[in-house]
Amino acid sequence: MVDWTVNTYGGLDAIFCNAGKVTSTSAQTILELDLSMFDKVMPVNARVLGLMRCASQQMGVHGIRVNCVTPSGVFTPIFEEFGLPTTGDMENFIGPFTSLKGVALTADHMAEAVLFLASDESAFVSGHNLVLDGGLVCFPFSK
Repeated sequence: MVDWTVNTYGGLDAIFCNAGKVTSTSAQTILELDLSMFDKVMPVNARVLGLMRCASQQMGVHGIRVNCVTPSGVFTPIFEEFGLPTTGDMENFIGPFTSLKGVALTADHMAEAVLFLASDESAFVSGHNLVLDGGLVCFPFSK
């Protein structure tokens, strides 16, 4: 695919890879943490960040920047499985736990972040994980 793109368009300026995983929308305390879910999510996140950092080191010598965008929840049909069938439901679920009010994460925000990282405006940014979470630190729980 890379060869085809370079041959067809004369070069390759950016590559974007995307993945997402939702494991649960239920609150858990640290004492009741479902480690099987934790073990499914954390290795994926750690591998993505590790891969990005390694790639940024190795590709930097060629002038190629490698970065990562880590969003909090943005509505996609996958959330229907967790009782959040609409954008409004998703916003109502996450919104109270973000410090940034009056805006909810959208696919457009994610695209703008990726475009920024691919642009000349971020010419000296490499090995960075741009977190799009509106100040979300963690979901509170109640008992």
